[in-house]
Amino acid sequence: MRHRKLVSSLLGTAGIILVAVSNALAQGTIKVSNESTPPKDGTYSWIVRTFAEGEVRDRIRSVTYTLHPSFYYPVQVLAAASPNLSVGNGTNLQKNFAYKSSGWGQFWIKVDVLMADGTREVGYHYLDLEKRKSDSSVIYPKKLVQTNKPIKRS
Repeated sequence: MRHRKLVSSLLGTAGIILVAVSNALAQGTIKVSNESTPPKDGTYSWIVRTFAEGEVRDRIRSVTYTLHPSFYYPVQVLAAASPNLSVGNGTNLQKNFAYKSSGWGQFWIKVDVLMADGTREVGYHYLDLEKRKSDSSVIYPKKLVQTNKPIKRS
């Protein structure tokens, strides 16, 4: 709270700066990965997970996945305390924010993590169906990464 008052007094209305300061104080990482099983009848079964480590883990309120627009419901919101019916034994109380689906195409998934203080951490994860377990995409803390995947165009 002391940091918020200091930044606010120096910059007046500094919502954007407060977001950076607020999230910079949380230690830990937020990562996204996916797992897939080989195709049956031409489609893969896959699951995407957002998981956090450190104190940032307890600050997550919800995770929103925006899938490819060809999905019937392309926007999926998983709240921190709600049961996750798409995964057999998981609940989001374990903070794994798992979403399960199937399909044949690979694409970028937008991942929007809503924190308890109302700030957001937004990133993208490439749904890689060629590997049984994908590499992790780091959503928080932000850092530059090099990728050989197609670039997301808006």
